[in-house]
Amino acid sequence: SCDFHYAGCEVQLPRKDMPAHLVEGLAMHLPLIATCTKQMQAEREQMEKENEIGKAKQEQEIETLWKSLAERNTEIAELIVKFEGELEQSRQKIEKMETENKKMKAIQEQEIAALRKGLAEKNTEIAQLQEELSAVALNVKEVEDCVSLSKDEETEAAKPKKDGDSRFQKGLFSSKKERKRQEIAGLKAKYEEHNSSIAELIANQEKDRSSLETLQSYAGSFPVQLTMTDVQKHMTYDDTWFSKPFYTHPHGYKMCLKVAVNGRRKGAGTHISVYIYLMRGEFDDHLRWPFQGQVTVQLINQAGEDECNHTATISFSNPQHSSLDIAGRVVSTERATDGIGQAKFLPLEELGYSAGKNCQYLKDDCLCFEITRVTDVDRMVQLERQCLVIESRVCIPPIEFTMSDIDQQTNENATWYSPSFYTHQRGYKMSLHVSPNGFATARGTHVSVYVCLVRGEF
Repeated sequence: SCDFHYAGCEVQLPRKDMPAHLVEGLAMHLPLIATCTKQMQAEREQMEKENEIGKAKQEQEIETLWKSLAERNTEIAELIVKFEGELEQSRQKIEKMETENKKMKAIQEQEIAALRKGLAEKNTEIAQLQEELSAVALNVKEVEDCVSLSKDEETEAAKPKKDGDSRFQKGLFSSKKERKRQEIAGLKAKYEEHNSSIAELIANQEKDRSSLETLQSYAGSFPVQLTMTDVQKHMTYDDTWFSKPFYTHPHGYKMCLKVAVNGRRKGAGTHISVYIYLMRGEFDDHLRWPFQGQVTVQLINQAGEDECNHTATISFSNPQHSSLDIAGRVVSTERATDGIGQAKFLPLEELGYSAGKNCQYLKDDCLCFEITRVTDVDRMVQLERQCLVIESRVCIPPIEFTMSDIDQQTNENATWYSPSFYTHQRGYKMSLHVSPNGFATARGTHVSVYVCLVRGEF
């Protein structure tokens, strides 16, 4: 084809004839080239015009994007300020709640101290009244001896004597007898009055002691001391003992301790078993269910060495223990139908005295327990989560989580669930799941970590 075919020349010749065509067709090629050049010029001008329009449009779009970005940054800054304000308010509320709890605890401790002081004063008063009562009883005995002596004297006086002496002695003895009778009546009345006062003081003392125990249990003050008596009787009849109730914190969950001295389940006949039971409480309407937390139970060494106290932590946080029969709200009965604890709390052979350890748990047919600590996970996490959610919504990295009780969760093959967090502002809500003992094919060899999506607000 012709070298000017791009300009519109459609002549096709063998290559050997092409030079002659180029010379002879010069007049024809020039107009074609001119036309082609004009078209190319027009296309170039059109392209330049379109480029100018596109450039202006791009600049306008960029300007719009910069403006939108600036507005977005302003909005983000305002949101951060707003969330920081909410975070500060939440922290202030937390501080206020902690202050109020401290004040409430201080007031309750003052009331407890006042009740203890009142009990001590009443004990002293009872002791004084008992001393006075003993003195009155002694006086009554002396008067009765005097009356007996007077009767002897009266018998002696009744013997035949001279008429004047007889009348005088009879009058004298009658006067003495009447005085003694009045004195005995007065002492008996005083004796009855003292008895009545002592009975009233003892009744008030028991009432104050009951009020003190109730106030201590309501206050959630730890340690809570629980004494199991008649241990041998419980062992003989193979029955269980339930402690008095206690509360996890002021206006908290109501619980009690169950002890089976002969053991239950895997500990039957070899170990003492202890369990924690939830009870129907006065503040259940304001609590979250099921209960999640840990209770620390301690069996006291009554020989005096604190390091020999036997301690166990009973956890309600394990998903396999979240049954409503165990951790759910108690409605129709006084306490839950089932509890959670340790069937092998302590070998029975270790209850007696051990000279090597100077350790003795069973003494005077009594076992002394203490509830040293109750951790209400929901109550603690609730306040932390309020701050954490606000922080996570604005995505302030890094978000730190602390996992405790690793050994226990490893032994129980449990999974730990972190508080939820967000990927970004108004983003996806997630939670971290950790299995310390591994999961599925990693069981027993690796720590398994999963991130799971959670239903969020956005």
